Amino acid sequence: ATVSVLYCPPPPMSAEYLRKKEIPIIIDDLIQKVIANKPDDVLNFLINELDEVATLKSWITSDDRFKILNFNFNEIQIRYWTRVDKKTYKKCPVKELETNTLPTSIWPASFPFSEFLTHFDDFKGKRVLELGSGVGLVGLVAAKMGAAHVALSDMSISSVALCEMSSDLNKLPSSSVSSHQLVWGSDRDIKNLIKQQPNEELFDYVIGADVFYFRNSLKAGMQTAWAALKPGGTFICVSAVRSNEMDDALHSLPNEMGWLEPNEPFHVECSAEHEGMIHESFDGILLFEWVKPHNTRMA
Repeated sequence: ATVSVLYCPPPPMSAEYLRKKEIPIIIDDLIQKVIANKPDDVLNFLINELDEVATLKSWITSDDRFKILNFNFNEIQIRYWTRVDKKTYKKCPVKELETNTLPTSIWPASFPFSEFLTHFDDFKGKRVLELGSGVGLVGLVAAKMGAAHVALSDMSISSVALCEMSSDLNKLPSSSVSSHQLVWGSDRDIKNLIKQQPNEELFDYVIGADVFYFRNSLKAGMQTAWAALKPGGTFICVSAVRSNEMDDALHSLPNEMGWLEPNEPFHVECSAEHEGMIHESFDGILLFEWVKPHNTRMA
């Protein structure tokens, strides 16, 4: 029998792409596995070919729009994959990279939050969930600060691929860092994520950097954080102040939903090395801390 699949080319404009673009080819390696009667090898090959995350990871490593960058602060060193070029390729066969670019880049609050966390010792031995991980920088800093386990999450499958790649760069085992696709406000998604945790244990902390832009997304994110946290658990959110409307929502909606706010929000400073990421139109970067109360249902 002949087994054929559609060839997934490397990034456009490379010589190999020009030679092979849009040409279905027979995968010789797979055929040899079939002929050699190695069903396990065939199965693994097909799983890898059909795994969207694996496909994205394979593409990103050879796409010149993505680079490995370094975060070095207060003796914490993180290497991470991120998108450094916003241009799009119309013929890129991996459509996710062309239509959903926001989660694949670093956002302004990520650097000051990451710097802040290098002085934050409360994660030691704790379980941490990051919402809207993007490239995973903030969550990886939390892992380096001694968290027992960090679950990186984002609704974008591209983000999941980048988070896995960045975890591998920092030689962080799956026992300490995992990556998940998670839609806020989805009971099914958060339940599935919890089921994947040891003993289905809830989290001590939820964190997020620059993840809320609209009131509806804020409410959905707060619902997901509530479902993920143990009673008494803490949600730490750092956000660039972009508009009065969103600033008002961040100050009022969590209280309306039943969260406790033990401390007033405060501005988080950024080192000179990263301050260029903070747009002049932003009125600073604010850190919010909300606590899930004991024996209380969300309003």
